[in-house]
Amino acid sequence: MKKLFIAIGLVFSMLITVAQENSKRVADSLLNVVNKNSSTVAGRMHALTALAEYQVLKPGEFKADFDTAENYLRQVESINRNSKSSEADGYLLYVRSMLAKERGQREKGKEIVKIAIDRLKNGNNKSYFAKANFELATYYDYTQADQLTEMIRLVEIAVAAFRQTTNVERYAYSLQFLGDLYLNQNDFLKSREALDSSLAAYNSIQYQNLSGVYTLYGTLFRLMRNHRQALKYSLMAMKNAESMGDTSMLLCQIYNTIGNLYVVVKDPENGLVYFDKALRVALQYRDTTSVLVLMCNIVSNQLSLKKYSEAIGLISSMPQGYFVASNNDNYSFVLFTNFNIQLKLGNYEKARKFSSEFIEFGKKHNIDAGLLYNFNNLMVHLFFATRQYSRIDDYISKMEKYRPGSAISQMDTYRLRFRKDTTVGNYRSAISNILRYIQIDDSVFNETNTRQRKELEVEYETIKKEDSIQLKNKDILLLTQKNKLQQINLTQDRLYKNIAIAGGCLLAIILSLVYRQYRQKQKNNTVITRKNEQLQHYLDEKEWLLKEIHHRVKNNLQIVMSLLNSQSAYIDNEPARKAIHDSQHRVYAMSLIHQKLYGGENLAAVSLPVYIRELGTYLAESFDTGNRIHIVYDIAPLELDVGQAVPLGLILNEAITNAIKYAFPGEMTGTITISLVSLPIHQYLLSVSDNGVGMPAPSIARTGSLGMSLMQGLTVDLDGRFSIEHKNGTTIRITFTHERTIDHLRSMQVVSSN
Repeated sequence: MKKLFIAIGLVFSMLITVAQENSKRVADSLLNVVNKNSSTVAGRMHALTALAEYQVLKPGEFKADFDTAENYLRQVESINRNSKSSEADGYLLYVRSMLAKERGQREKGKEIVKIAIDRLKNGNNKSYFAKANFELATYYDYTQADQLTEMIRLVEIAVAAFRQTTNVERYAYSLQFLGDLYLNQNDFLKSREALDSSLAAYNSIQYQNLSGVYTLYGTLFRLMRNHRQALKYSLMAMKNAESMGDTSMLLCQIYNTIGNLYVVVKDPENGLVYFDKALRVALQYRDTTSVLVLMCNIVSNQLSLKKYSEAIGLISSMPQGYFVASNNDNYSFVLFTNFNIQLKLGNYEKARKFSSEFIEFGKKHNIDAGLLYNFNNLMVHLFFATRQYSRIDDYISKMEKYRPGSAISQMDTYRLRFRKDTTVGNYRSAISNILRYIQIDDSVFNETNTRQRKELEVEYETIKKEDSIQLKNKDILLLTQKNKLQQINLTQDRLYKNIAIAGGCLLAIILSLVYRQYRQKQKNNTVITRKNEQLQHYLDEKEWLLKEIHHRVKNNLQIVMSLLNSQSAYIDNEPARKAIHDSQHRVYAMSLIHQKLYGGENLAAVSLPVYIRELGTYLAESFDTGNRIHIVYDIAPLELDVGQAVPLGLILNEAITNAIKYAFPGEMTGTITISLVSLPIHQYLLSVSDNGVGMPAPSIARTGSLGMSLMQGLTVDLDGRFSIEHKNGTTIRITFTHERTIDHLRSMQVVSSN
């Protein structure tokens, strides 16, 4: 889809520019030149050739326009028999190549424009030469790597030639087109440079229609996965197009892009707003392809938001002419959308009907690979819902066929295989698939970091160039000021000549010293800046490594949990199975800490209020307490490092697990209260209490279970105090000192002693 959207941008923006350059007003002025007897031979030939170019590029492919263009070109040939101007001949051949292409004779047109370039390359008219090279570039297919390279070479030549002319608008557009080509080559740095130069050229002539440039900026940042910047420039493109009164299909494309970007940044509600705007434009132009694609986008998002009635309402409100099965490949979107709706509503028989029609339609028509991928994904979910597990593998394989090599797609297929294997009890295969999923997840994580580094490099190179320009401007300003000062000294009265000379010499010495000091300061600042950048690089690298470590530790702990879960499936002994489940909960308590560390802004400490709530929620869901047991939290704000967070998390796991398992037997309801309060002298009290049946007093001292031993041993690791009491239930208390506070007090003592 990326290539398709870029192609639409290329063709549309090229037509806009050419149409502007060959407007009716320009054509009328050219006719005046032709009709004047005072016109020079060269001026008359240029006007006639430009009029032929205007006729070729007029909207539509009408024989009358082509015949008029041919008539103008014959007049030029007749005049040039005597003049024998190679430049006029080259321009004429350039227009003849366009005429041949418009008549469907592409190979002939390509050969003609090559001859035109050969005639113009040594001439003085850079505008003709630039146009011919640009025209030759349009004969190549940008989707083929070798042809794209040649296309870029020709447009680069055109840009260099246009730079030497007064046609700033065409120079700016050529840079815009070149930036688009660099995007197709995934050369983001060169694309950014070309677009920046294009925008600067447009601004220099106060050109207002900038939606094409902004659209390409949005595409650039979208390909770099910087979706927020992409959204910013896409919105700028929309505002510019609307301010210019643009109601064309380009506006439809911009609206659709904005809608997709809102979906990517997790704002589907806003996405629906812009999909709806795009749909209105597409309906206005009766563009069947765009209408059905947008309908599919809107319905998919409505279903994801569970707006089932609105999705059905949209289908029923659409003009029925778009839902007629014909030789139109786009009818596949209609079948897919109906299949999606019926599946989400749970009408599996109707869903099967539409899926069968989709498959039969695909046997006779070409269907987009992306749509086929999504269709097979829905088929997998249909088989899960109807418990036809034996058919799932075939459709997962089809998903892999229609989107090969995509990391996100591979993660989807491995997740679906894991779900299927777990459902049918094939745990060995399930473990293999979840391990592959984690491996790809790690590679995507690393790829994201690499892409972010590249994006920073692009920004750094841009800022460095801007700083270089500013520094040159400062040097020019200093030289200008010095020159003015010298002119003032020369205008002094001759009577004070000696005094002026002495003063000038003294001033020159002072300026020399100031300038020398300024240069020395610049050198020092450069050294300091370089060292700061190096230190910042080391710091960023350290933070990245810490995140990577916590990320991998979390993944390894999750693998351990998966292995324990698989092992429990092979154990018939209930106490042993419970012991394994208890171990899973302990591993999760540690895994959650590392997840919070690598996923948060602070790599050194874990926020206890957030951690305790998530751990409590996980344990309640694991034991399926439902509404029978309610957990109440009263947690003071506190952050702990890994050394204290891990033992405290394991203590909490044991205390909450014991309360859930033993405090409320049968269907008894109750409340578990978890509190963390601050005590004097930088200490904290953690308590877990319940209002259940409690524990008999004599057994409190004798208890020697693994969980109780763990809590007591881990409290010793915290240098804390452990207590348990039975009063209207059971209460476990742990008092400990915050290590960061101790370290801070010790450092203050060292400073005061010095």
